[in-house]
Amino acid sequence: MRDKIFKFARNSLPVFIQGEDGTGKSEVAKAIHFLGSFKSRPFLRFFCRELTLEKFAGKLSLWLQNSDRGENASLTLFLEGVENLAWELQSTLYDLWNDRQIVWPGLEEINIEAKIITTSALPLTKATSAGKLQGELCQLLETLPLFLKPLRERK
Repeated sequence: MRDKIFKFARNSLPVFIQGEDGTGKSEVAKAIHFLGSFKSRPFLRFFCRELTLEKFAGKLSLWLQNSDRGENASLTLFLEGVENLAWELQSTLYDLWNDRQIVWPGLEEINIEAKIITTSALPLTKATSAGKLQGELCQLLETLPLFLKPLRERK
């Protein structure tokens, strides 16, 4: 597990962490951020259950206003419970990864380099087959998958 965490930390590709509640998904996400090349950049955490495009863009805008970044911004986006991500936000996240921009007033002129880390208790393929997650986003987010064993199965 440690080897994978160090390996994934050095990579800028999206990381997906799957595991039951209480397995330490958020701690692993923090470790990936702080061990990697994005460690000096902000770590923005979002809980997806009630996250809307407006809340997401608002928090991102607020952070960008308070940072000295010029026309480029680099950060880690940590999305917990990604299977609950609002449909319109899924498209925005996919576009952010591909275009490095978000179409939102005040954000469309900023190039955003983001390390994306997501978590879920369930496999993303189940969320996709249930129509809760777009297939292309699922493929993107599962680029570097990490499965955390339940505590009862650990030594």
